[in-house]
Amino acid sequence: MEETIGFDAKHRTADTILSRRPLPDMASKATLRIVVAVELALFRRGLAELLRQLLADVEITEATDLISAGELLVDAPADLLVADVDGAGAEARLLLQQLCLDCPDLKVAVLVGMTEDRMSALSWLEAGAHGCVLKTATPEELCEALRLIRAGNGYVSSSLLSPPAQHAPPRAGVETAALTSRQQDVLRLLAEGRSSKDIARRLGLSVLTVKAHLAAAYRSLGAHNRVEALVRNRGVDQVSW
Repeated sequence: MEETIGFDAKHRTADTILSRRPLPDMASKATLRIVVAVELALFRRGLAELLRQLLADVEITEATDLISAGELLVDAPADLLVADVDGAGAEARLLLQQLCLDCPDLKVAVLVGMTEDRMSALSWLEAGAHGCVLKTATPEELCEALRLIRAGNGYVSSSLLSPPAQHAPPRAGVETAALTSRQQDVLRLLAEGRSSKDIARRLGLSVLTVKAHLAAAYRSLGAHNRVEALVRNRGVDQVSW
């Protein structure tokens, strides 16, 4: 049984995948519509067939990339987009951002490879993806991730949140010591998926003060966004919003 990290809009704790458990229906709609965007035909067709076998009452449409997926979605809206972005660059992230703007109800799961940089992989979340799943995931893990994403939650494979094994870990306390206790409080609540307004209410601060603490924490951690900040903060083991 492999443990992975799931997060949702209501800030549930990590979910554990039960590989032998029957997968529940993923939506209240009669048919779940999924677009699978994968360049390699063998992988694309294999993934589509796998989803047909594991998910109940599903309609799969195949695309070769994000551009062709976007063209399909204009004519036939879908519930989920599963896209292989392994090795894709900044242009693909911009395409995803635009796609999410054009299709606000669409849920997006991206598949990334083990060789992709950890921060690069998580940057897909900033581009608009609702989940980031390793291509080495088991079929059960992928389906569980899609179930969470379809329900309005988010998902990140746990190893994507772990420090890279090939690098020596920083000295204990170096990163967190640079943060004040109030900045740590703000980051902790941010990791639970809480908004700036909710954090302000819980800590008895103004929203502007919370944003000031976040900005200072970003600078201390050398982060450019919330995903980088939460991953670099050693006290956080899951990311949600």
